[in-house]
Amino acid sequence: KELKNLPLHPNLTIRTDSKYLIDGFETWIKGWKNKGWRTASGKPVSNQDLWKALDVARIEGIKLEYVKGHSGDKDNDRVDKIAVSFSKKIEIKLSHRR
Repeated sequence: KELKNLPLHPNLTIRTDSKYLIDGFETWIKGWKNKGWRTASGKPVSNQDLWKALDVARIEGIKLEYVKGHSGDKDNDRVDKIAVSFSKKIEIKLSHRR
């Protein structure tokens, strides 16, 4: 949601270690919506609320790129550390690089 309010570089790419996110966002979500938020097997899509929020926040043209998790990628390692800290309610210093 926040990205919609910022000037975006034309080559902006969001990197993630989640193939599930990439496949869901780029491929499966279209079918889920067409089937009333049901999977190909007819079961309700898990985490529908999160998928719907992602769909509303979608910005056309932004690419998703897979990066292998825990592979030494400094950005992915940093985001993982932040996510783990937040999940365990441990304070962590966030910094902004420009």
